[in-house]
Amino acid sequence: MPSTANNHNIGAENSGPVQAPSTERIGLGIQQGYRSASYQFLETRTPTDTLPLRSIAKLSNTERDVLKVKNRWLSSPFPAQLAAIVDRIIEDRRHRPITNAVCLGIGSLQWHEQFLVFSQVVIQLSVSNPEILNNIVVQDPVISPEQRSMLINHGCKVVENPAAFDLVNANTFLMSTYIGVSNLVGGLQGKGVQELALFIGDGDEILEAATASILVKPHEIKVIGPLLDENLCNHQDVPTDRREKIHNGGGQFVGLTGLDIWWRPVRSKDEILAVLFENARTLGFPPDLREFEQAYNRGYSQLVKPIRERIVCSFVAARQDGDTQSFLEYYHRYYTAILDGGMTDTVRRYELGINRWKSIIKDPKEEDRTWLEYIKGQRWLSDQPQVLTIGWDQPVDCNAVRADTRGSSTPNNHGSTFLSDFQHRCLGIGAGANSMAYDFERFMIVLQIAKRLARENPLVLDNLYVQEQHMSPGMRDLFIKYGFKIVQNPAAFDLIGPNTCLISPYVRIQILAPLLLGKPIENLAMFVGDGGSMLQDAQRLAGSEPGVLEVFDSMLDVDSRNMVDVPCDRPNGKVYGPDNGSAWPALAGLDIW
Repeated sequence: MPSTANNHNIGAENSGPVQAPSTERIGLGIQQGYRSASYQFLETRTPTDTLPLRSIAKLSNTERDVLKVKNRWLSSPFPAQLAAIVDRIIEDRRHRPITNAVCLGIGSLQWHEQFLVFSQVVIQLSVSNPEILNNIVVQDPVISPEQRSMLINHGCKVVENPAAFDLVNANTFLMSTYIGVSNLVGGLQGKGVQELALFIGDGDEILEAATASILVKPHEIKVIGPLLDENLCNHQDVPTDRREKIHNGGGQFVGLTGLDIWWRPVRSKDEILAVLFENARTLGFPPDLREFEQAYNRGYSQLVKPIRERIVCSFVAARQDGDTQSFLEYYHRYYTAILDGGMTDTVRRYELGINRWKSIIKDPKEEDRTWLEYIKGQRWLSDQPQVLTIGWDQPVDCNAVRADTRGSSTPNNHGSTFLSDFQHRCLGIGAGANSMAYDFERFMIVLQIAKRLARENPLVLDNLYVQEQHMSPGMRDLFIKYGFKIVQNPAAFDLIGPNTCLISPYVRIQILAPLLLGKPIENLAMFVGDGGSMLQDAQRLAGSEPGVLEVFDSMLDVDSRNMVDVPCDRPNGKVYGPDNGSAWPALAGLDIW
């Protein structure tokens, strides 16, 4: 395949071959810890990692910083782990090797570490296809002159936004770190990247944000879904030591802690159809490949895995209730209803059941419970039959520990009682997604707030909800033990009212904003979260995503609300992360509105 990057006039500063250093120079670099005999990186046009130490001291600050991080990287076990992953990628793509590399957003946020991963991956991919070394492109609007020179020295072509997006195709290695869903979707839309070969970036967060905003921004999931398809792509986290799967999540290389690697093995159309059909069969789909294929060929194959699975589950439940629609008909009506907000009561009942079933199977003891078993009657935790979460048409009940101030209530069919004088509902969104130490700190805050609110209004105890799609079984059990009902995304957002206490620690604003649109948040009784940083981020995005600022200006109006920081020590200020110096690091960035 001819080079696509060479078709663009990028400038003479980006041209010229990269010469390999002499054996003697390479030996010096290895001796000083800046090179490795086992793991290679992009060569430079002018020497850097093969210079004597006295000459390295004369390099630019950027080049020296890269060498320092490179020395730490090569002293860790992670280059070997990354090389093993890339070997798998090369094998999975042997019939269609990767031809070019595009890197977006490399100008900030511990970019040295990200560039070294990019460099190691590209040079290893070049073993199977040397053409890639002539097609390395980097784009970042905030790149500095020193960074630009360093990248050019390493054989990269530096282009202005949005030129790099035009170079992305199905055989591209795309690295995109923390540039946001809207920016990524805006650049990739219409570029034919449904079968992108390799992606490295904050994929989990991108996929979560795009899935969460499907009702208000359906075009995002249409672009992101195929890139990060859990059925058709293999994926692993970028190797590093991390305390949390977020940016700056602790360890030696905090710029890598939120990143993952997604690659698509080369498969024929029949093989892809077989993979998706087998997944549908595990959910109870009838053994009729032809019926499945009709929907597959009419857009179903382009949906992201969580949405595909929900459609199949809803269809299977409808079949059990005697519905005779074909899968193609059901898929079209379901998807249209989701986008238009016209879901029937029956389908909404199925949705609640899907939420409950997904909640149940997060328990290791229940992970083999199939959807068919659930809809045929097995709708309780086997060892806790008295505990029910929202779902299907079952009533909500829980024999959890209650405060001695509890009063009586008359719940509606969702287990909720509407009052007008004080908080009647306590919602925790994004709880239980991190290390256990962090989770316990947040759980302690949620529990204490709920207890204090219940003294004023005991009905709060009947309306405790928590939502987090990545919650560990241990945290899930703990919330249930203390009377919380577990709901699946986005069910919790439908429970938000003016008398709600919403607790949402460190959930990205791009995820929260679409789901809060249209909810009565302008009079929200109480909010606990990283509100201060949310407002700052919303103001920063005001130009590209004005709807985000509208949501958070409404919910966190500094003129009409009181605000205090969550009590804890903050030796390094109001910042979140393992290095903030606080005895309560998960609380140091939180405030109460």
